[in-house]
Amino acid sequence: MLCLGDGDLSCSAALADAGVDVTATTLDTRDDLARKYDADTAGRFDRLCAIGGVDATAPGDLGDAFDRVIFNFPHVAGKQNIGRNRELLHALCGATGALLAPGGELLIALDGGQSGCAGELPNGQARRTAWKRSWQLDVAAAENGLVVAEAVPFEPFYDTRGHRGEQHARAFEPKRAVLHALTVSGAAAAASAPSYKFEVQFFKDLVDDGAVCEALRRAVGGLAHSVRRADRYERADGRISHAFEVTLATRKASLSRSRADAVRQAVEAEVEELLGVRLRMEKTGRLVSKALPWPK
Repeated sequence: MLCLGDGDLSCSAALADAGVDVTATTLDTRDDLARKYDADTAGRFDRLCAIGGVDATAPGDLGDAFDRVIFNFPHVAGKQNIGRNRELLHALCGATGALLAPGGELLIALDGGQSGCAGELPNGQARRTAWKRSWQLDVAAAENGLVVAEAVPFEPFYDTRGHRGEQHARAFEPKRAVLHALTVSGAAAAASAPSYKFEVQFFKDLVDDGAVCEALRRAVGGLAHSVRRADRYERADGRISHAFEVTLATRKASLSRSRADAVRQAVEAEVEELLGVRLRMEKTGRLVSKALPWPK
């Protein structure tokens, strides 16, 4: 097991004491650890033969591939910054995929609600707000060819401390912590995944909603989570405009925004012939929506 970002090396020490073959790393040097934490931490560094100066977002060559890579409670320095913590998760997912052995897992523990994964979001109107305030771990995974395969309650088995860029470390107690297991896309079904939306708008007098939805589902393929009528109105020139909303989502593989938009482009390229309609050209060529939570 590779342990990344282990601030005072207490996680690595607990794993080693339990008999786990662990490669311990920390962003700090040994001298940094003694200054930020204490002499005991510097002693753990020596006992574990830890590797200092390792940036989890660019770890470099650490030897063989690992069955498990773990980073508990990643957080950028300073106070809460949603955007920078999302960037941290994106970089972490991008850097660690290459470190995993076949069938390996990237384990990331986050405090309750931080990840934005499906099982941690509330229902109703609060769902969208919670998603916007989250770090959107499943998006970071999808953009880097990974999926969040499992999310389970996590009780830290070691004393949790951090410094977040401060001069000295301080203890913190996670609330409703969750451990997320990420795997390479295709190795396991996703427990949580992002979704994307786009609209197909066209002119036609009479439309069979069921036939249109079915045709769009076939055009989109297995990525179509839902297709529904979004709007209908008659313009001043008498033409009738129809809008159908397509939601893309899958648990079978990682779905990045670029892949979702490629689906949108393919549908727009064939929809006129498919439906026997004329697209509203001013409404085509628009990117799919930004990532959204898994649809309810």
